Amino acid sequence: MIEITQFHAGLAAELPRTHSLLQSAHLVIHEAVERIVLHGSRGISGHPREDSDIDLSLVVSTEVLDGIQDKGEFLRTVLQLLSITGKVRLNVISRLYLIERHVG
Repeated sequence: MIEITQFHAGLAAELPRTHSLLQSAHLVIHEAVERIVLHGSRGISGHPREDSDIDLSLVVSTEVLDGIQDKGEFLRTVLQLLSITGKVRLNVISRLYLIERHVG
């Protein structure tokens, strides 16, 4: 498990309230997550209310997934390890997208 303590430099400048919430949230993720994407009302295009949640997409390394037999079970494990504390509400809605890579 990895606790995220550093965020993109532009986040603090563009979205200071969201940046502050994420810093206080003690976001913990699985080691296979290679990128976290912020979207929704707390993202760059939105206008959040005080009680808005934070919408995050977790991008899992395809190199890790290539070696996993039961990808669905593995991705469920990744979501189960996600944790957030503080004033941030965690609503986990899991959508598992497995995209086949075609070489040709």
